[in-house]
Amino acid sequence: MKRRIRRRTLVAGLAGGGVVAIAGCLGESDVDESTGADEAGDTDDEADDADEADDPGEAQAAWAMYGNDARNTFVADHDGPGSDPEIAWSKPIADGISRSIAPIVHDGTVYVPDARFDSDADLLAIEVADGDREWGWDLDGQAGRGASVAIADGTLYAATTEVMRLDPDAEAIDWRVGDDLISPTDFLCLGSGIAVYSSQSTLVAVDIDEETVHWERELEGRPEPPAIDDDHVYIGSRSAGSLVALSIDDGELRWELDAVSGGRSGVAVDGDHVYFGEGFDAVAVDRMTGEEQWRERMGGTVARPPAIGEGAVYYPGTGRIASYARSDGTVDWAWDVDGGLSTGVLTPEMFYTGTTDGTLLAIDRDEETIAWELDVGEGIDDAPAIADDTLYVVGDGELYAIR
Repeated sequence: MKRRIRRRTLVAGLAGGGVVAIAGCLGESDVDESTGADEAGDTDDEADDADEADDPGEAQAAWAMYGNDARNTFVADHDGPGSDPEIAWSKPIADGISRSIAPIVHDGTVYVPDARFDSDADLLAIEVADGDREWGWDLDGQAGRGASVAIADGTLYAATTEVMRLDPDAEAIDWRVGDDLISPTDFLCLGSGIAVYSSQSTLVAVDIDEETVHWERELEGRPEPPAIDDDHVYIGSRSAGSLVALSIDDGELRWELDAVSGGRSGVAVDGDHVYFGEGFDAVAVDRMTGEEQWRERMGGTVARPPAIGEGAVYYPGTGRIASYARSDGTVDWAWDVDGGLSTGVLTPEMFYTGTTDGTLLAIDRDEETIAWELDVGEGIDDAPAIADDTLYVVGDGELYAIR
């Protein structure tokens, strides 16, 4: 049954309390009646015109990587489960791990890191239909460390302490290259011909055509998952509060923002802006210069990257979800939310997000309702992935398929 969202006005000067976890019940702000809605986000005509030439990056698989594309837009071109969804299957994939566990989906298979202490693999292939294990792969002789994974042009790549191109049919590693980092990577991002991965504070870019290390760089603090476009690699650190843009050609610094004590989230990028959370604020800066374009107070910690629609950007924050115009930060709507929130996934009709107490929410953006909610029993740790009619979420070390 659909539950109506309580309408609320977003107060620009709302003060945030000392909240640590990401939280999030739902209430909407006043909406300009001239604002229209399109398939991927609420926007006005002017924003639509401005965005025609710079739509977010296109996914290369059903769900290709963390964020679904190199720019971390968290957008799918189709909706997921209908009303009254159920947990189709679940699989244990991690024990006591604090890093991101991001599944990808391609050609009927879910690929996901295996970070269980007693595992015989660090990468699992799971059948979409029934959750059966197709195979488990120990890529570097240290099973259970968890291999990050991504798809580009139909090719499967993985990273532990190095980047590898895999041939899953032959169960062979075509090549492996990298800096042989001291611990497994926190993420793998593919874009503009490079694979970017990190361990602790070391960031490495591998040229996937030349099969060589393109460049590497030491960063301040432990990095969040980056975003890549034709010019830059953008990467922030919640622990250090930093954000930098590095040249995609040589890793040299193009711009950086001063560190902030409240920390910064991961980033999402469109043709003009880099979007991120900074303390209690949703922020957009110019992607070429780092100059601030707009800033809005969310009222609670914004520790997760937003999702980018056509003309609007959707921020999850402590106790609140809000939609802002990409161009100038004008508030389209804001909803109060009970429970901690994961990064959301945006589809033509829905915004899917999960809470840290284990509830998956499907929010109908046009009708301003919670279309459905499902208790998966565990806290949802990271952004859902979506492929066809199925959502994949990770909660407390378990991978759930919901349809």
